[in-house]
Amino acid sequence: MHSRNLRSTTAGRAQFGALIPALLLLLAGPAVAADTAPGAAAAAAPAAAPAQTPPDPNAMTFTAWSGNEGRYFGEGTRAFIFADGDITADTPKQFSDFLAKNPPKVPNTIVVLNSDGGDLGAGLDFGALIRKAKLWTEVGSQYPVTIPSSPNIPAAMTPFIARPATPPFAGGCYSACTFAFLGGVVRSVPYASNFGVHRFEGTANDLSADAAQQMSGALVQYVREMGVAAQFVTEMSTASPSQINDLTLQKMAALKVITPHWHSSWQIATLNDSSGFYLQDMVSDGWGTHEIAVSCFPHPAQTPASGGQNQAAGTQSQGAGGKKSPVLQMTFFLDPGSRADLQTLVAAVRGYVLEFDGESIGVDPLIAYPAVIPSGTKWLAATVNIPADLLAALEQSAHIGFAFIFDANANLPIRLLQFVSDLDVGQLKSFRATCH
Repeated sequence: MHSRNLRSTTAGRAQFGALIPALLLLLAGPAVAADTAPGAAAAAAPAAAPAQTPPDPNAMTFTAWSGNEGRYFGEGTRAFIFADGDITADTPKQFSDFLAKNPPKVPNTIVVLNSDGGDLGAGLDFGALIRKAKLWTEVGSQYPVTIPSSPNIPAAMTPFIARPATPPFAGGCYSACTFAFLGGVVRSVPYASNFGVHRFEGTANDLSADAAQQMSGALVQYVREMGVAAQFVTEMSTASPSQINDLTLQKMAALKVITPHWHSSWQIATLNDSSGFYLQDMVSDGWGTHEIAVSCFPHPAQTPASGGQNQAAGTQSQGAGGKKSPVLQMTFFLDPGSRADLQTLVAAVRGYVLEFDGESIGVDPLIAYPAVIPSGTKWLAATVNIPADLLAALEQSAHIGFAFIFDANANLPIRLLQFVSDLDVGQLKSFRATCH
């Protein structure tokens, strides 16, 4: 990591410019060159035609890259915009121009940041542009030229860390870059990458307390609008401008700097015909909204339906039976999003995998119903009878997942689709107690 002056400017700041005093505040690492005080050049020499400012060789550049490596396993085509180098006053405009010439072609395009920082005001504008475009952010690099070193990896363990085979590779995001990173709708810092903050300071000796307070207020406003805890700004103050406070994954999660890959919500819901209740989990991730519906067995004719939509195995008989006595039924509704056509998928389903912490099991065909597309929905759905021993295993887990496995001989670019959710064991046990 190479520390650089990270001077703030006000040009082009519609939202935050009024709150950032010009030429006073910065996020600073050790200076690589002394700044010239305003007016010093004019005092030292007669007026002359302004010299053309040479381009900054360390200024941020943007590179588009995409890969299909994860598509086979349900991750879709991944599109990246690699942003490498220092954030300068021109970076927001350059990024806007880049997007105009290279508009994202797939959902969830990721801006991969690898930067020591730079112009603070430009970092805020850059982050606002990322948010406006609804892009994701990640810390990383397009080239495998960084030895993994982060607070998450003891130095002695570095030889045991395998590098990815394809980009993004390990990278770093520091100082002003961290504010640009917060613009991502979904944000991640891989295990081997670094995310570091530090205190800002003035570029002039007469930096006033009022100016510093205004700057802090602007930064707090920005991080709150990005959905990040205001304490993120406080965390900056724990390291001087000449130092870096590398945040751990735990700290980043607590401050909402990084975001979970899914959100889930468990609640008791009413059956469509109001004849009873079921336990419902709504899950959202980067591909869409999924659902897990838990009902008492044996009432397959009452397979739950949320909002009048879910009708997966409604009229199938209890005779799907198995070697063990079912206790509950779980219906899993998966939204494939843009990854594949529903009609093609349902015809190609050849099995299911139930996932929970540290384990996964292939679902016995004797306890599962064929996959269907519930009428009027965009879901691929399957119902599984849950015997007592499987329920006991689930009740020891904090997470649950479900995968649809497709025929390897089918004309499909994917082999499986899945989703994962938190598991509210307390509600699961309470609901089970109501089944007779």
